[in-house]
Amino acid sequence: MYAVVGPVRTKANGYAFDVWIPEAGLRSGFAYPRVQEACYARKAEIHERRGAGSGPAIVCDTVDQFASEIAALTATVRA
Repeated sequence: MYAVVGPVRTKANGYAFDVWIPEAGLRSGFAYPRVQEACYARKAEIHERRGAGSGPAIVCDTVDQFASEIAALTATVRA
């Protein structure tokens, strides 16, 4: 199962990242008060996905790349 991990970004109540999985859809991450905490949690999520044998994790550095990867995988799943 593919997972697309988005970048850490600012939200109303802190910093967070999103994860998209074809079977489950978009999951918004927990909002952390400090950017360093959100970056640490994102790294842990990536490490967990790569080590658990749950399929490749596609790591995105920008929101545009995140949206593009989701669109490409959605088109592949529908085809």
